[in-house]
Amino acid sequence: MPDHDFLPAPLPDVAPPRLALIGGGAIVLLLGLLLTAMLLIRSYAPPAFYSESQKVWAHRGYVGDGLMENTIPAFRRAFELGAPGTELDIFFDQSRSRFVVTHDAPESFDHDDLLTLNDVFQALGNEHLYWLDFKNLAQLAPEQARAAVNGLLSLQQQHALADKLIVESTHAQNLSLFSRAGIPTSYWVMFDPDASHAKLSFYLWKVRLELYRGGFSALSMDHRQFTPRVESTFARIPIHLFTANDPVRLDTLVSKENVRVILTDLNRYR
Repeated sequence: MPDHDFLPAPLPDVAPPRLALIGGGAIVLLLGLLLTAMLLIRSYAPPAFYSESQKVWAHRGYVGDGLMENTIPAFRRAFELGAPGTELDIFFDQSRSRFVVTHDAPESFDHDDLLTLNDVFQALGNEHLYWLDFKNLAQLAPEQARAAVNGLLSLQQQHALADKLIVESTHAQNLSLFSRAGIPTSYWVMFDPDASHAKLSFYLWKVRLELYRGGFSALSMDHRQFTPRVESTFARIPIHLFTANDPVRLDTLVSKENVRVILTDLNRYR
């Protein structure tokens, strides 16, 4: 008769299930990929659009002589005073595929007397540099933004302005279309420099990600946001600042290595 008191010998230890090994390997791989991606984002360092020592540019031209901003006389006067470049505000007129130079959107784009970017380039030529603050880029659908890219490429070729202009916007997705077309771009960011450490750290990391994804040439911001922490965070990124109208502040910003362009309303270009 069988011995019911007999107990089988304990089973030998077995290797962990293959599934667990695969899962552990996948986690290690994902962590490695994440670390690599973070290192790539942190190391992103585009070549500067503008790297001369004369960093002070005109803000919408020079209006100190009673001239109107965003006009050909104001731009011309700034260049006469020694500004290497000027900022100007543009809107894309979708109905006529043209760029209108103005800070505020006109009531209607159907007027032939509106100043266009083509007018500016025809009058001032290609010996100067232009910072184009694209006011309505964020409101354009992707296909409209692509039409704007093609329009600017056409102007750039027509007036021999390769590497003479940079496009600025807060809208990373549409702005990246200009980057991909080979047009220099500046990503405009807005934030509270006095925010909590955690909140600011999260925001600045998002900016790093957008810079890398968009392939942007520079980062632009209000000069008051350019704190020592922001300066160190983006030490490898060309910085474009607006609008510093205090001479002492201007001198301080000019001395910063990664600050490449500073806009001002003052005649301090030299």
